[in-house]
Amino acid sequence: SDVGGSDVGGSDVGGSGGSSGGGAGGAGGASVAPLALFDDGLVARYYIDEADMGQAPPQLLDSAPGAVKLALDLNYTAEMEYAGPDGRRGLHSTAYGADGRASVLVNGTKIQQRLAGSVTATLEVVVTADALHLSSSRFIHVGTGTESGYLTLSAPSSTRVLFYWRKYTLLGEYVVPLHSGRMVIHAVFDSSRTNEGERARLYFNGTEALRVGGTPPQLNQSIQIPDDTYFTVGNRAVGGRSFLGTSHYAAVYDVAMPPARVVHHAHVLLVNDDTP
Repeated sequence: SDVGGSDVGGSDVGGSGGSSGGGAGGAGGASVAPLALFDDGLVARYYIDEADMGQAPPQLLDSAPGAVKLALDLNYTAEMEYAGPDGRRGLHSTAYGADGRASVLVNGTKIQQRLAGSVTATLEVVVTADALHLSSSRFIHVGTGTESGYLTLSAPSSTRVLFYWRKYTLLGEYVVPLHSGRMVIHAVFDSSRTNEGERARLYFNGTEALRVGGTPPQLNQSIQIPDDTYFTVGNRAVGGRSFLGTSHYAAVYDVAMPPARVVHHAHVLLVNDDTP
């Protein structure tokens, strides 16, 4: 139903509403995909395009609709600064294992309010990962110290991406060709699925990745986001797990993004990962 239902035949591809600036359907009965991202279940979105270069911006700004925003404080180091041309801007790190990051304490924030206790979530990032820490560089991380993460997307090598939750539990290890350049990655969590193989899935550029390890959640097992943890992009809260490359974009949803919408978002973000 994900492929044959509304995501492909309905508003996602040929429709006119439901997105942050969705385009109109094609003329003459032909559908044309709007170059816009959809906001269903969106908790926070960071285009990471506050500057073309340098270390001037103090925060990553949240572009999710609504009055409640969640900016991330930027912790610059000599290895991290904004870089990239229009449509490809982001935070660039010249080293893996450095301390540069963007983070915020989760206590009372919408990250905690909307994800803690949820049985669904989606992490969405655009990264160029040229070199990674053997103990796993973090793309998105929820945690405090050296734990693997309460809801975390990380990578120990140019061919593997890891999806962690509940501090040290590996949901899935996936084969992903990070060495191929700028990439859109989706990690989708849905413990309500009857088929346990569908409870933790990962996609790169819209293609589902091969899962080679990890333990799926139990049926309807929920996400934990404890107090005094940090939501961090491009590292972990205590640093030391940057990747050599660029964080171009990051977003979090409290819904499980269906496959057809993953494909659509991947298409949009491959064209442009900056604010439309």
